[in-house]
Amino acid sequence: MTPKLKLRYFLVKTQEAEYWKEKESTDFLLFKGLQEQLKESPKIQIATEDPQALEVIIAYASHSALADPQCYDKLVGDERLRPVSEARISQQYAPVPMLVVGTDDIMQGLDKQAMQTAYPRSERKAGSHLHESDTIKAIRKFIDPRYRFWDSSIWHWYVPVLPVDTFVQRLEEALEDIGLQRNLYNKIVSKEYLEFQCRKLKNSYFIDLVSGHAKKVTPYRFHAESNMKRKANKLIKALRGYTWGCIIIDDYFKKPLREDLDGPKPKPGKTGSEPHAESKIPLIEKLLNRRKTPAGKKGKDIIKVLSRQWEDKKRAYITNGMEQMQHFPAADIILLDYFFGMGEAQKEEQYGHYLLRRMLKDQEARKKQTEEESENTPAELSIAEAKPFDKHWIFPISVFDYAFNSHLIAMGINRIGRYMEIADGADPVNTPQLFRYLFYSFLESYRTHIGLSLDTLLKDMNTRLQGSGSAEQLKQVFRDAYPHIAEINTRIQKLKEKADLTYTDRDEPHESMGKETSWFASSYLHEIDPQNLLPTICLHFQHLAYLIVYGLGSDWARMWEETQLIRRLVHAVKYDQAKYVKDTADDAIELLNKTDAYIIKLRQQFP
Repeated sequence: MTPKLKLRYFLVKTQEAEYWKEKESTDFLLFKGLQEQLKESPKIQIATEDPQALEVIIAYASHSALADPQCYDKLVGDERLRPVSEARISQQYAPVPMLVVGTDDIMQGLDKQAMQTAYPRSERKAGSHLHESDTIKAIRKFIDPRYRFWDSSIWHWYVPVLPVDTFVQRLEEALEDIGLQRNLYNKIVSKEYLEFQCRKLKNSYFIDLVSGHAKKVTPYRFHAESNMKRKANKLIKALRGYTWGCIIIDDYFKKPLREDLDGPKPKPGKTGSEPHAESKIPLIEKLLNRRKTPAGKKGKDIIKVLSRQWEDKKRAYITNGMEQMQHFPAADIILLDYFFGMGEAQKEEQYGHYLLRRMLKDQEARKKQTEEESENTPAELSIAEAKPFDKHWIFPISVFDYAFNSHLIAMGINRIGRYMEIADGADPVNTPQLFRYLFYSFLESYRTHIGLSLDTLLKDMNTRLQGSGSAEQLKQVFRDAYPHIAEINTRIQKLKEKADLTYTDRDEPHESMGKETSWFASSYLHEIDPQNLLPTICLHFQHLAYLIVYGLGSDWARMWEETQLIRRLVHAVKYDQAKYVKDTADDAIELLNKTDAYIIKLRQQFP
């Protein structure tokens, strides 16, 4: 069903706006004709008189408006739009999403290279004074640094007119997204976020203490959701067919998000006030499992929520989270909320960062126990020791992402440490595209951390072999590579242990894979090595390196046997990066050819 929308328009009277009104040419789409064009859209329904329709403000933001600090100040001072006032807490607060139409796609950045990349000269319209170089320079020089506010959450969307030929399509897609997220606009957490963002917009400047700065310096930088969406869609390609198993430690991981107090009242005994109110589990799954696939084919999920059937206790959320970690010791990612509410009996159960402190205490106790070789397990050891690749990978999910970081600093907890790796978190409700981008970036660092890197090693070995490679040079290259090959072989064995040897069948439901199985390890090995050849290749490469460095000339036959075996296997492995498949195979063959030349010389000396 297409969403029903009620559109309200604003057109700022500026030089650019007047130019648009007077321009009776197909080169530019007239802003005043948008409503008529959108009425014909199959993706959305314009229902002005329908009280159930979601109201959306569409405004034209000129260059001068985006550059004028008063534009931002007036926005948060307007009671009809984004009021920032303590008085409104006792009143009905019913903000609506705002879609801003601008000329240029400035959200990617205002540097000259970004503008030229976004709009090649061939796509710019001849005779348009809106694209003269002095105008672009003026935008970069005088625009208010807070301009990305117009595209910073589900409340603010920005759609550039240029390129004109796809403008209506992009506008339809933005309005469709707004309509599909209509259930989120009346959530308490959404309105709280908007209030906080408007306060940052209003107060993000230095007070002038005879420094000359005043409001010219705005230390807080908003992000652009459209830019994050582009980056997230690009990152998703690197994730290939891998799947990560997650647990969610959050007070609303099953309960529907609360509605505004001015909205419909929930039924007795129910949390949430509308039948389609979402909890965070389906919300997060919809956001993250967006993988493009050929028509008619279902793509593999990027995440699997392992704790779907876990009991949603209303109290002791940290303790509940620790129990989840014990129950799913091989969970690849922990999604951790910041604030669980003030109704907890103990202060230590109110905030997510207390879990990190308990985890560190637990690990230090284990370390001390190992050092003392004690047979007695201390009572405080409550978190399972087994975890993917000897480290907890944690992604904060909260509207209070900056508060989470500040608490880590206050407690002296490093984001990247021996026992845990903590991502830059984001809120999946209000900033879905930032959430996707940061989460995919975290998964990419996870993949890189665990990745085998055999392709990189082979390329490096070839680079250091000049020409055909002398015997001494060949020996030195293999001597340097030997510990890396041994490390890769060890990591493959660890991956197999974490995958629990079930990665050959990815069609099983995740419940049957077992709690001790890492979803990432199983999908990783299946994706890059479905025939389980990598352990064999690395084992023989390790043996070959040892023979070349430490073997005798008379061992040439064993060396030859290893090279021929590796040569037969190397083309069957996909390796980690798709773009390296052919290059890696070519590098391996080239390296083996140089090694063969060395072995042939040995054969001549030791017949």
